[in-house]
Amino acid sequence: QLTVEYDRIDVLANNAGALVVRPVTTADGFELTMQTNHLAPFLLTSLLRDRVSRVVTTASGAHRWGSLDAANVGGALHRYRSMRAYGTSKQANILFTVEAARRWPDVLSVAFHPGAVRTRFWGDNRVVAWGMRYSPGLRSPAKGAETLVWLASTPAERLTSGGYYLDCTLRRPLGKATDPVLAAGLWDASAAAVGLG
Repeated sequence: QLTVEYDRIDVLANNAGALVVRPVTTADGFELTMQTNHLAPFLLTSLLRDRVSRVVTTASGAHRWGSLDAANVGGALHRYRSMRAYGTSKQANILFTVEAARRWPDVLSVAFHPGAVRTRFWGDNRVVAWGMRYSPGLRSPAKGAETLVWLASTPAERLTSGGYYLDCTLRRPLGKATDPVLAAGLWDASAAAVGLG
């Protein structure tokens, strides 16, 4: 429908996300966290690639907990841990951004970490949901969105394609989130998983 209604999309913000307590396999046969956080935006972005000028992907500092295996991009994780699954999907977000910048030099591709934001995220766990609502030091949703809005509106020449940002500042994620071999392998595996390869 988007390709019918719009011949140009200035900014695509890949901001949907999930963190689930227990392993869930989707109707498509993928682990839910990876499908929601990586495979779905990968597919959407790929389908809109010929009309998108800028892609902003919500990643996370949780990428440090990632343990991506490109050969098993959507499969169940051995000894499932929700934060490891989430971290792996966020590692994938940054790797996707790095590889998109390489493959699509005409599209500005950036990722960012919004910080720990006070939301209903992870609402299926009452203890964590309570903490997300009442813990001190968490950012408001407006504060969490600041870098996304800045990346969507800042002139492209002031940004680094393939870059990872926090608080409107270019940062360096862990090497496992920028490894070019892993990024290329993830891209190919993702394309095959969603039927594009």
